[in-house]
Amino acid sequence: MEETVSYLQSLCTRYDFPHHWFQLGKVYEEEGEWEQARMYYEIAVEQHQEVESMYRLGIYYFTIQVDYELAIRHWKEAGKQGHSDALHHVGYYYQFIEPDAVQMMRYYQLAIDYGHPFAMCNVAIYYYLLDEFDEMKKYYQLAIKEKDSGFAMWSLGKFMYEMEDDIPGGLSYLQRACEHGQVESMLYVACHYEKRGEFQTAAKFYRMVVDTSNSYPSHQVSYALERAQVMESQILQIAQQ
Repeated sequence: MEETVSYLQSLCTRYDFPHHWFQLGKVYEEEGEWEQARMYYEIAVEQHQEVESMYRLGIYYFTIQVDYELAIRHWKEAGKQGHSDALHHVGYYYQFIEPDAVQMMRYYQLAIDYGHPFAMCNVAIYYYLLDEFDEMKKYYQLAIKEKDSGFAMWSLGKFMYEMEDDIPGGLSYLQRACEHGQVESMLYVACHYEKRGEFQTAAKFYRMVVDTSNSYPSHQVSYALERAQVMESQILQIAQQ
């Protein structure tokens, strides 16, 4: 780290390029030294209006030194330069922290205009909670069409399966979500096939969970492994009959 910091500091002194100040802040952030990171992000913003530093300062004031007013101010400034994550975070703030439907939709829509999939999905969730299911489906389908969102596939598939009793349609989306690494969808599809007595297919989806185990809670993996072994035992018993 020391060599990297020294090199970046020399670049900042020699050239004063905004991305060098940002990179210097990011090195400290990745080491958990947020106060040092904040100092360099602030230089990048104050001297160069560097957009990624604005966004990171928003994260700092939202999660480390909690000051929502400053966080939102930085994110809105970053949003003016087209930073879609910043716009999404402002929308999130107005959805969950200080509810304001008008402001929420304004900033989510700005993020959506830049193709932000989580903004699309959060708007879908908003309409789901209002029981406006056609609007909900529209935004999930947009996230699927524009960004191939696995979360949207999982959410829409589960809705169709459970709420609309559209088993084939729901299962189609759920299986697509599995291909995008959605473990909840893998478990759901596996249970579907287990209930139908299609043990080989059920085992396949349970094994998918095990194969992607690095990113998910151990209890899900343990459950999936146990069920896969049960399915494989059932397959063996059937073959021996």
